[in-house]
Amino acid sequence: MSPDRDGVKIILQTERCYLREITPDDIPAEVELYNSGPHMTDFIEELYEPEKERRYQEIYIEKIYGRYGYGMWAVFDRKTERLIGEAGLEHRSDIDREEYPFDWMFEEDCAELGFCFAEDLWGQGYCTEVCRAVVDYCRNNFGINRVFARTDERNIASCRVLEKLGFEKCGRIPANGQICWTFVGQQGVRCEKQPGGSEENKV
Repeated sequence: MSPDRDGVKIILQTERCYLREITPDDIPAEVELYNSGPHMTDFIEELYEPEKERRYQEIYIEKIYGRYGYGMWAVFDRKTERLIGEAGLEHRSDIDREEYPFDWMFEEDCAELGFCFAEDLWGQGYCTEVCRAVVDYCRNNFGINRVFARTDERNIASCRVLEKLGFEKCGRIPANGQICWTFVGQQGVRCEKQPGGSEENKV
């Protein structure tokens, strides 16, 4: 769409940001992102050490971007060129049954929304702005009709973002107690029962 940045195609733009694929060259900026505040990694995994992170990203680029055309993307501030976050959709494999207990999570038109943004920018609307664009873009370009997300119930800020985006709570993940959310839109889906027909974990 728009001109490339550093040889990497810009995937989409919002009012304040642009998104492109993550590359191993982004690792120093990612380290700064993940160290942008004392609570940055309260609810997300930390980066690997640099060489292991580089190998992980090389595999991710080949297996995820290469297969699906989408995944977690790098988010940059259009004015400052600073890497301020990561956001995107990911398709889940059947090997993740414990963390993803609902059958519909593995359907071809279903993907999980993930995001993280620099702590010094929390509360300024970046996450909502970018994630809304990501969901719309992937639904329009990749046939994604079902989007879900998982949050720790203590992560109030992320829960509020999902509510603003039009997600609704649909259950809990038995393995870790996380809240599961689904996007409720024209083609949204609600999960009514846990595997086996039990409804005791419904929110």
